[in-house]
Amino acid sequence: MILCSDGLVDLCHARKRSELEAVSLDWIKSASTEESKLYGNDEVYGNRALRVLRKALGGQEADEVSAWLTVEMEDSKWTDDVTVLVVPL
Repeated sequence: MILCSDGLVDLCHARKRSELEAVSLDWIKSASTEESKLYGNDEVYGNRALRVLRKALGGQEADEVSAWLTVEMEDSKWTDDVTVLVVPL
């Protein structure tokens, strides 16, 4: 089960139900047991919630992930609050 704040949904830019369903399937795959087996105890990729967040931020595109983590506005630095919890059932 993936529990998340609206910040995660905002990152995916999905506005239609069908788009959100497609993105949700990607998140589910990222958090899956099969993906966990690929990474084992790796500090970064072994964490299911972190894999879901990284997928939302741009996946393997390091520049895109970096851009999301360092978004700047005119007068201050800003990033949306994003919470992701993955609870294996």
